[in-house]
Amino acid sequence: SHNSNREVALRLNESILVAKSLVDKNKFTSLIIFGDFNHPNIEWNNDGGKCESRYSQSCEFLETFRESNFLRQVVIEPNLGNNVLDLIIIDDPNRIYNLEQKLTNKPLYLYDKCNSDLFNEHICKINWAEEDSKTNVDSFYETIIRVYSEASEMSIPTFYANSKLKPKWLNKDLKDLCRKKFSLWSKIRASTKNEQLRKEYNRLCKILKKFIKTEKQKFEATLAKIQK
Repeated sequence: SHNSNREVALRLNESILVAKSLVDKNKFTSLIIFGDFNHPNIEWNNDGGKCESRYSQSCEFLETFRESNFLRQVVIEPNLGNNVLDLIIIDDPNRIYNLEQKLTNKPLYLYDKCNSDLFNEHICKINWAEEDSKTNVDSFYETIIRVYSEASEMSIPTFYANSKLKPKWLNKDLKDLCRKKFSLWSKIRASTKNEQLRKEYNRLCKILKKFIKTEKQKFEATLAKIQK
């Protein structure tokens, strides 16, 4: 229900704040949280995130970052369709050296098209009380996974994700510069009065902009030679 979902969301937000407070009190050295937080309405970027006010739970989730003394969410590229659902939340972005997105070669489930009647029918074929009484915990767990997988394969359509074409001129050096830019921006957010960091960030932005223009021109020149 809506109320139960909201309660879970609020508890999750509170847990994030508690975890960050423990780090601030030197109970732990650092914090990293990752997983699917199911906030497709948030638009993530290098500045943080934003969402429309009508999505109250997503707005409350963003407010958690403002209350947490500079926690950062570092995934900004979509990882499910056009949405960023799988997040990585961290207190120090310098601990993240590289983020890569790789497509799985396994089919993905279209849960919204699930035949729930067929799914439930297969699940209910098992006498779970009897199964629990005659097996140990490990065997019972394996049975649950097996039956759930069977029901999913029978009742939920699947599809294979297609990769979006990346610019041909995007090379390793450009990717490294982009990561440095993001790292600097994160540091600026944590130290807003540090003019040296801001100057370094502005300098890197100019270098990156010039580098992108150069690589585009090189790629276009290569294409022109091939066509002659």
